[in-house]
Amino acid sequence: MTRDLSDIKCIAFDLGGVLVDVQRQVLPQLNRPKEEIERAFFGQNRHASLGTGTLLAKDYAERVALDLQVDAATIETVWAKVVTWKSFATPLLAGLKVPFVFWSNTDPIHTEKLKQTLQLPSSVWAKSVLSHEAGYLKPDARFFDLGLQKLDLRPEQVLFIDDRAENVSAAQQFQINTHQISNPHDVLVLLESLT
Repeated sequence: MTRDLSDIKCIAFDLGGVLVDVQRQVLPQLNRPKEEIERAFFGQNRHASLGTGTLLAKDYAERVALDLQVDAATIETVWAKVVTWKSFATPLLAGLKVPFVFWSNTDPIHTEKLKQTLQLPSSVWAKSVLSHEAGYLKPDARFFDLGLQKLDLRPEQVLFIDDRAENVSAAQQFQINTHQISNPHDVLVLLESLT
């Protein structure tokens, strides 16, 4: 539900599926059967715990490594390769006339990789809401409440862009302007109206 965009003071981007490619197909580099890899990375609620910060990155890597019988450093390296900025992300963010932040379900390994591969002002990260720092995942209402608090803006001054319907719906409950994308180029078309 995108209303009048003339009052937008900040754009809150989801990362995965919007500005970041998530490429789980790199995981077979570990030379283990797909089922073992899936169970090791995502079983026992591990990934969700990593995403909410209740499981530290070091502990996550060690547990996955133990299951797959490889070293933890290899797990962290391969897991970091799962995320890459989309090719249009750098010019898009550099050309925005409106401040932006990230509101994303992510983990500390992926966050660190993204920070290293695209240098952004620290204020962007400081005002962003990342699930592993917040302690809860979208579409939890507390996630969006925290996002608005960090920005110190009224909901109608924020445009939230995500690829998942449940997250867009949750943000709408706060009267936040939203746009659900079905493909990454939707972002480019939408943002042309803000420049």
